[in-house]
Amino acid sequence: MSTPTGMSPHAPDLKEISEWLHGMIKALKFVELVNAIIALIGRMCEIQVDLTKQIANLRRARPRSETLARLEKQLSLPLGGLAEQPTGSAENRATPEPRRKRIRRPGSGGGRAPLPAHLPRVEVLNPVPEELRACPQCGRLMTTVGHDVCESLDIVPARIIVVQRKDERIACPHDATIVSAKAPPRIVEGGKLGDTMIIEAVADKYLEHQPVERQARRYCRAGVDLAPQTLGRSMAAAIDLIAPVAQSIHTGTRASALLATDATGLPVLDEDHPQGVRNGTMWCWVGDGKWVSFFYTPIGDSKSVRSFLGGDICRTVQCDGTNILAFLERAGGRRRRPWLQQPG
Repeated sequence: MSTPTGMSPHAPDLKEISEWLHGMIKALKFVELVNAIIALIGRMCEIQVDLTKQIANLRRARPRSETLARLEKQLSLPLGGLAEQPTGSAENRATPEPRRKRIRRPGSGGGRAPLPAHLPRVEVLNPVPEELRACPQCGRLMTTVGHDVCESLDIVPARIIVVQRKDERIACPHDATIVSAKAPPRIVEGGKLGDTMIIEAVADKYLEHQPVERQARRYCRAGVDLAPQTLGRSMAAAIDLIAPVAQSIHTGTRASALLATDATGLPVLDEDHPQGVRNGTMWCWVGDGKWVSFFYTPIGDSKSVRSFLGGDICRTVQCDGTNILAFLERAGGRRRRPWLQQPG
């Protein structure tokens, strides 16, 4: 009896394989049966190794996704019957509601929203050319009777300037006493960059996600040779100044009666890693609905949660069902799932 065509490692036909196995047993062809099974298992192992390599290559291109992990777990569940849903007849299907036509209000300018009223208006005159200012009927010079106003949103490019601060010195005319004005406080005392430029760089870095090197190249195109190291050290000094504010928010979040948290993975540059990038974890903690604190840890485990909460771990925390925070309940605390309505 030859090997059945349904014995494929990709999509085996279980009915055909079962009939073939019974036939081989009845024919007492045990040697051929064992050889065929071993060949099938070997082929399935080769396919599994190949698929494992493909998954590794796909994961190497981007950080590990929590959604992908949940989908992979769901693929192993016997959900085949759920895919067959009754479609129903054409009469029972809900017909989509017709789209309502947008009614334009009179004088709305074709539906365009007005430009912000708080922005300053810069008038730009567009005069009639000189060759058209003479009346074509009588040849006399025509006078201005009005203007048609057309508004458009535009931008004035930022200017890079050099601030010359002149510290005054005064001297007594009767003796040798001299008094100089005290220099005002700055982010970097005696530094090359002004406070406004440093604050702008910090905002571009953390709000617009512009790397320091890219900002330095932008200033270079504007005619200012600014080293990325100088800009980066100045930004670090500004961050050190606002660090106490972040610590105060961190303390207020941790002292809240009700906490909510969730973690997400993010890629982190690491020269020691074989691929140059590893996965870190960013925790977002919300306290009493008004405090928000972000807490980074290299690994998103229960130890990182303990490092945020400190010694007070008997807390009520709103979180998902992960077992990372199971130690809270063992310590006498509570976990609340956000999608469940629970008292208290």
